[in-house]
Amino acid sequence: MRSKFTVSAVGSAIAAAITLCVVGAGAQSLSSVISAKEASLSSLASASTAQYQSRCSALSSCSSSPSSCAVPACGNGFSGRFGFDCTSAYGTNAGMCGSSCPGMIRSLNTSVVRFPDGVSSGDGETQAFACSTRRMDENFVSQNGTLRAWQYIGHDSGSIRIYPGNAQERTASRCGDYDARLRPWYTSATSGPKDIVIVIDRSGSMLNDNVPGQPNRGTRMEATVAATQALLGTLTPNDNVGVVTFSTGAEALGGFSALVRATNANVQTLSTAVGSVFADGSTNFNAGFQVAFNLIRSTTEDVNCNKVILFLTDGEAAESESEILANLTTWQAQLSRPAHIFTYSMSSASEDTIPQAIACAHQGVWAKIADGVDPLTKMRSYFQFLASGISGSSVRWTSVYEDAFGMGQMVTAALPVYDTTGGVARLAGVVGADITMAELQAFGDSATTVIAELYQRGRTCNVFSLSECQMQYLRQQSSAAAVCAAPTIASCDANNEIVRPSQCSAVSGGLNSALCTGIDATTRVAASGAPLTDAEVTCCACGGSGRGVFGSVLPGQGASPSGDSGSTGNGDEDGDNSTLIIVLICVIGALAIVVVVAVVIGCRRSRSAHRDADDAANDHGHHRVEVTNRRGADANGPYPEAQPVYDGYGREVQPTPGVPMGYPPEHDGHKAGRKNSRRGV
Repeated sequence: MRSKFTVSAVGSAIAAAITLCVVGAGAQSLSSVISAKEASLSSLASASTAQYQSRCSALSSCSSSPSSCAVPACGNGFSGRFGFDCTSAYGTNAGMCGSSCPGMIRSLNTSVVRFPDGVSSGDGETQAFACSTRRMDENFVSQNGTLRAWQYIGHDSGSIRIYPGNAQERTASRCGDYDARLRPWYTSATSGPKDIVIVIDRSGSMLNDNVPGQPNRGTRMEATVAATQALLGTLTPNDNVGVVTFSTGAEALGGFSALVRATNANVQTLSTAVGSVFADGSTNFNAGFQVAFNLIRSTTEDVNCNKVILFLTDGEAAESESEILANLTTWQAQLSRPAHIFTYSMSSASEDTIPQAIACAHQGVWAKIADGVDPLTKMRSYFQFLASGISGSSVRWTSVYEDAFGMGQMVTAALPVYDTTGGVARLAGVVGADITMAELQAFGDSATTVIAELYQRGRTCNVFSLSECQMQYLRQQSSAAAVCAAPTIASCDANNEIVRPSQCSAVSGGLNSALCTGIDATTRVAASGAPLTDAEVTCCACGGSGRGVFGSVLPGQGASPSGDSGSTGNGDEDGDNSTLIIVLICVIGALAIVVVVAVVIGCRRSRSAHRDADDAANDHGHHRVEVTNRRGADANGPYPEAQPVYDGYGREVQPTPGVPMGYPPEHDGHKAGRKNSRRGV
């Protein structure tokens, strides 16, 4: 029997093998690169945990020497001794720095620390954070090969350490505000997916001055709108969200009849709708709560996801306390998992009895927001609750956003850090890292595919488990007035049901004792000398032609701490190399197949020729027998039709190159410290 191996069949088989190998390499690379990022983040979390547990002892030996001090992001001390130099590896800003000198001042050796408005210079925990996390720089540097963009640690105080070191946005009089606890990466890591409804009182009394007698400070309605929009900015696409307004009646904003995913587009729709709310009418609590529960019931539920209602009011309810509580009990029974209800009284003169009773009856916390106080600062108990109630942790991913420094579209991966010294896990902070979409798409995957993969990885809901004593402790942290009637704090302490975290004792000299250069306790800009401008601390000097005061040389690539050329910040190199290696291995394998097949065909031809010659000899014929290799038909057939592409929510989409479906790019202001930046970090 003659060989049926043909040249075209062999060629087609080899081509198909190479194609499958390359496609498989790309598909495998997306998953592996994400896993590598998560592994590096876990390494940072482990190092951060160790540093946190030794923070108090570190504080006692902290000093202002370059080897142990922390560089404040709003200071003036961005000198070469801390590795600050001009580089284009971590973004450019032609608008600020000019097109002729596009680099920016960064340090690949040293991180910087930022502090939120209101932080106390005499707080021992904040001092300890600034001091102890200085030793994280070697961990940041070691992970810089995998985590090629920004790395950071957010603390429970709202402070943050960021690597590579970069200056924070400031004005001539004060530093830009930045609170890590209010960022999507922080809240997603500390809460996981959740169903949340924000219920806003828009009755006529909300038009009263936020600060009585000071109309220039705005109205209660304006303060509530700003707080609601900021709350929306803390959500990620793994959350379901809805906003309800109520006065005499109630309505769900945005035209939504159920909770929606907190994508950039949906958050923008809700935020715009909140900004258009006007105040009038009476205060009907039942109307607002009923619409809120209708939204939750109309949503496809994950029974393990936590449900939270945030209720903001300044007025006296039109209904009785007993009627409201009875209705809430009925509506809660219709859910697979009861909702935690947090209530906020939005005025110094508000009636507090019913809001507090609601929170106590439904595993929530009540807080009174005095006139003139930023509502968001008083909602910390909500964030603490989300962080304290989770058991276990996993990496969470944010939605896509635009990097403020020109590194393109990014996502953030985040992981919580816990203090376990007291025998019970207590949130200490969150580690995070930014990854460019270009890096994740370097293996041929579309933005839609990447987003769907990240969405699925972060979709697992946390199981919340807080006892009544633990809830009482959270209420006590909010204020003594927020503590419910039972159980008493004393009885909880007597039964050892509350684990109180250890606190570091403050050192003399305040926060500046841990900083390389002193900052003003109130404004947080340099304590001595004229504060430098944004351009002076951010832009390159370029031999005097630029607007900055540092960095006379503009490297084409960012210089790495070891002195080599380093990463450009786009994160493509290793990904491309790994893909190329896989493809080369596949090609070599295919060539090996060619050699083997050729040998087999040659052997079969030889044997066939000998058989034919023997047959001819036996027939006394002496004719030359020509062995013909006939070309067979290509058995591979056409390539299969393109399969439909789906986004992270099961919808078929037609992806547009470079544009993530469902996530329009937004300017992220987290590195510049912009207070109102909502998405990303």
